[in-house]
Amino acid sequence: MQSSYESREMKRVLLIEDDRDIVSWSLQPRTRRISVAAANDGATGLVQLRKNTADMLLLDLMLPKLSGLEICRDIRRDQALNRLRF
Repeated sequence: MQSSYESREMKRVLLIEDDRDIVSWSLQPRTRRISVAAANDGATGLVQLRKNTADMLLLDLMLPKLSGLEICRDIRRDQALNRLRF
């Protein structure tokens, strides 16, 4: 018999961060219920977010190629993404 812990759906987190130390620390497995993907610049992160929905977005504000604030604006304008909560 599965416990309620095991039967819960895995949650997906997208981390958009350009600091490699933070990314490597964040990608270390902590639980079987959370999957973490990462992008190291804003443009790549936004593309990843559009391809694979995430349950949570962790976002740096000062990013190369596209700032975190620009990503927030794009998310708010995009009907498919604006369900994300900050």
